[in-house]
Amino acid sequence: MVRHLLFRPKALRYWLLAAVHLLFIPLPARCETLTVVLDFQLLYSRPDFSSPQVGRVPLGANVEKVQQRGDWIEVMYGGTKGWIHSVAVRPAGSGATRAPIIPTILRPEPVKERKGDEVALAGKGFTPEVEAAYRQQHPEMQYQLVDMVESFVVDDEALGVFIREGGLRP
Repeated sequence: MVRHLLFRPKALRYWLLAAVHLLFIPLPARCETLTVVLDFQLLYSRPDFSSPQVGRVPLGANVEKVQQRGDWIEVMYGGTKGWIHSVAVRPAGSGATRAPIIPTILRPEPVKERKGDEVALAGKGFTPEVEAAYRQQHPEMQYQLVDMVESFVVDDEALGVFIREGGLRP
């Protein structure tokens, strides 16, 4: 009797309609968990370093991937949604706790990591070693003024306004 009711032409239409509806119901997206492998990462409101910051993510924190656009990944961390550059994260469980150090090419010993400002100064030929030699050759210079200028902190929001108003590209 049940079989007779299930396979009646009218009931068959309802079963078919229900099956079609099930095909078009979106399934929940599988969240991918990523681990932050670089210190002091910022979350941005758009996939652009010059966009406003919406939060910070510490080294080793797990974030949930929402979507990816090129080299940028939109993530959710601590209730905050923002964009982070793909270089700063690795798939969770990959064993990566820090970004890999650039391998040595010409030397067997590891490359000494440098800070960003040291790299910029080295590009101009001014390394910590050059600075020490310059200080020794010119003791009359007022280096405390240079140290004071180097200690100035610029607000991220003010820097963003300066970049936008100045028409600078990051």
